[in-house]
Amino acid sequence: MRAVLLRALFASWLCACASAGGAAPGQPAGTHESSDARAARLAPDLHARAHEAELAAQQASGETQDDLEAVAALLREASLVEADRVELERKRHASEEREEQQELARAELDRKRLAVEARVRRSEAARIARAEASRVFAMAVADERPGRAQDLESERREAAAWLIGRAQLTLAAALALGLEAPRGQAAREAIERAQRMPQASATNGRLEAARAALEAAERAVGEARALRPGPSRQEQQALLEMAAERGVPAALDARGLVLDLTGAMAPRGSALTPRGRKLLEHVGAIARAHPHGVLRVEIDAKPAQRARALIDALAKHVEPARVQLGESALPDPARIFIVLLAYGDPQPTSAQLTPALDAAAPGRTE
Repeated sequence: MRAVLLRALFASWLCACASAGGAAPGQPAGTHESSDARAARLAPDLHARAHEAELAAQQASGETQDDLEAVAALLREASLVEADRVELERKRHASEEREEQQELARAELDRKRLAVEARVRRSEAARIARAEASRVFAMAVADERPGRAQDLESERREAAAWLIGRAQLTLAAALALGLEAPRGQAAREAIERAQRMPQASATNGRLEAARAALEAAERAVGEARALRPGPSRQEQQALLEMAAERGVPAALDARGLVLDLTGAMAPRGSALTPRGRKLLEHVGAIARAHPHGVLRVEIDAKPAQRARALIDALAKHVEPARVQLGESALPDPARIFIVLLAYGDPQPTSAQLTPALDAAAPGRTE
């Protein structure tokens, strides 16, 4: 009778264990380990108590032996249930850890995806801004072409507004680079003069004032960069961007940052072409904004007056002390290069090279 009661009590306890553990008693965990060995590994306390009860039953007799055998059997079953529960708990923890790792991996992939999307957006924005800048710089000089006056008024107003906006951004960049506010006062006043000029009248005057404001802002950012020991990789990229905006083919190599001015001079003689005059203006703007080092002119030195004429023309836009004539024997006399020596890159990457450098045609127009 006592054995029956003991079995009933242990049976109810086993049901509670099975319900908490989510597994049936004695459920096998694998094919490579016996149930008894698994219980000894995962539920050592219950397994040891069952073994002690079995040993005690062997030494007892009568009803005491029956009771101890019943207790040993129930403890054995309890150890199997507990082993199931422990193993399921371990599997649950392992599954939760895998899920956490997967969430972390998914979050990392999302971060990388967002970074790639941001780079694509920045690249696309830079491409659009570069195209817009090239278009506006072309509009800003369109009034110099004969036979176009009335139909260019709206373009001139648009170009003036854009140039003023670019001047404001350039001055802000100069201040961010460390230029003291008093040193940027001249650029600020030039911007304010251009802004005060009415749009409806004297359009050419507003356009010229906008150009002067941008030149002053470029000079200010050049002063800010001059305070630094030398050009950084970011400044190299900014120089390439500026050259691209203004339609000047450029690339980095071991010599420096190379500007291709092919077509700037007539094939014969020493006269500048209309494109050459605009290219030299753009070179002057680049030199103002990027003040480090000299600009070496690479041109076929024969005849000598051709090289001298280019040097003199460039000195109108760039400080003469920064202009240097290099000794070059170019295979094509029409090819002209200006190298900013301080901006060289011993090992330029493909992303730093401008493919238009070797593809530039002498007949290219602004």
